[in-house]
Amino acid sequence: MEVFLWSASGQILLDTLASSYPTVLAYVIDTPRSSSPATFMSNMLYACSILYKANLPMVLVCNKTDIKDADFVKEWMTNFEAFQQAVRDEKSNEGEEGMGYMGSLMGSMGLVLEEFYHHLDVLLA
Repeated sequence: MEVFLWSASGQILLDTLASSYPTVLAYVIDTPRSSSPATFMSNMLYACSILYKANLPMVLVCNKTDIKDADFVKEWMTNFEAFQQAVRDEKSNEGEEGMGYMGSLMGSMGLVLEEFYHHLDVLLA
């Protein structure tokens, strides 16, 4: 469905399903690939935009938890300071701690997304 979500036909299909059946969105996160703060934040911003575009309940699904434990996802979503610490611990491409301006942006976005996190259920699969 992701491919069609932003097109007119995708919206029509989603609206038709939601008007006829109980409908919940499942946003799947590739857990191993989302273990860096920048990738995690990118995923969360995309999930947020889909949630507000579709205006339907959403469940966040962390897959591949046999490869990478997904406890960090719940921790970063419920503990802003833990996410901030992960950003500070991350190194930029130039070896700079805290990721420079990108770290500052992610910190600010983490604050913005706190309200979004309260409206999600998380499934570790």
